[in-house]
Amino acid sequence: MERISLDRSLWKPVLFMGCERVPFLIVAVTSGLLIMEGSLWVKIAGVIYFVIMVAVIAFLNANEPSLFTILWRYLWQYQNFYPSNALYPGKPDKPNYF
Repeated sequence: MERISLDRSLWKPVLFMGCERVPFLIVAVTSGLLIMEGSLWVKIAGVIYFVIMVAVIAFLNANEPSLFTILWRYLWQYQNFYPSNALYPGKPDKPNYF
């Protein structure tokens, strides 16, 4: 059987600093606001917040590069189709299709 090599761009998403774009932009904007608007201690806290949160997001995206995309899709798009019925009392098993 012949193997065909696939280009990496077909199966692996592009990550920025090891993070997906949307979570990285959320962290960058919030830390940028802290750095621009705060006193000296708040500016230092904003830099520390940026470094720690980028490291956490990169660590989470190391094993699953599409973690936040999958999480957001699960939380907001498919909640009506896949209700949580695992524990009692759970939601009634009546999916909302429309």
